[in-house]
Amino acid sequence: MKIRSSLFFLILVLNSPVYSFEGTFSNNGQLGETVLAVESCFNDNDTKNLELLKKNLNHLLEWRKKLGDTTADSTKLFKIDTTSTGACSVIIDDYLPKQIREVLWQKPEIDGPNCWNFASVIGRLASGFRHMSDEEFGLWMESPLCKKIPPTEIRAMGDIGVIRQTRDFFHETQKKEKTHDPYTKEVHAFAWIAGNLAFSKNGFKKRSGYGLYSEEEVLEKYEVSRFSKKCAWVGQEPPKECGLFVQYFRCETFTEFLKKSSFHLGLEKERVLADLDLVEAELSENVFGRMLTKKRKQIPSNKEYKVLKEKLEEYKTKIRQWNQTENLEKEVLFIQGLEISRINSFLIQISNIMSENK
Repeated sequence: MKIRSSLFFLILVLNSPVYSFEGTFSNNGQLGETVLAVESCFNDNDTKNLELLKKNLNHLLEWRKKLGDTTADSTKLFKIDTTSTGACSVIIDDYLPKQIREVLWQKPEIDGPNCWNFASVIGRLASGFRHMSDEEFGLWMESPLCKKIPPTEIRAMGDIGVIRQTRDFFHETQKKEKTHDPYTKEVHAFAWIAGNLAFSKNGFKKRSGYGLYSEEEVLEKYEVSRFSKKCAWVGQEPPKECGLFVQYFRCETFTEFLKKSSFHLGLEKERVLADLDLVEAELSENVFGRMLTKKRKQIPSNKEYKVLKEKLEEYKTKIRQWNQTENLEKEVLFIQGLEISRINSFLIQISNIMSENK
């Protein structure tokens, strides 16, 4: 695996102060320190920017706790360095959730993990790093687990930003084509954190790493900024002038969804979903595990993966038969379609691993 260069730099604007973001790395390619700096922390005894920095650090800690990581070392927190020019900086590694610290600025060892997957991991929908098709991601976003956040509401850490493309923009020569949906496909997904800070993975190739970016940088890269400012956050139907637009979603975990739902899957269906979760964990370990752990079991052979692919095809058949043997509630029908799409994503990831094993 290629080792990244020793320094990354990014200018971020969180409300009024100007932030710079730097990541430094150890010789083995692992993340060493991630520094968030404020150019003007003190201004003639005005400590508003310092207080805002502390507020955003608290937001990061809350987000870390929300993702189930409560192991932060309190002795390392809020140690803010200042300079004679009024600037200040803080190492933010201990404010980030473990699953984010482990992959920040890193690259997977195998093609597959992409923006849909990374945003879904941060949004607590996916449990592992692996390939996710745009079809699967779209099903998650339109599922009962996620809701659109209109511009009139306040975003929360971990909300998923989805860049979408209208059909008219996609088929510029067929603008009179009548369609039943306002957009033709998903273009990109990122996770909003605070201010204008976003986590993103650009592409599914292993050369594409996981990074922190300004929201403006993401929108510029995917050409949303070429349209009206109102396209940067659309509630429902996109305005006519928005060929590309962004919608935000807030999602809950599958467990949270089931707890407040009145239906029951039944033991057999729960067992199938549990088995698929284990497959997801295995795939995540194999596309990233060699980098994240010093000791791990050997990656399965292609012969073993061929057996797994056959098993997944059997699961697809079994899941398709659910509504042939009983009248399913609409929530279970949604799960049925989603799990088939998830298996298809697994199969693509397995094919990538098998190609790498050759």
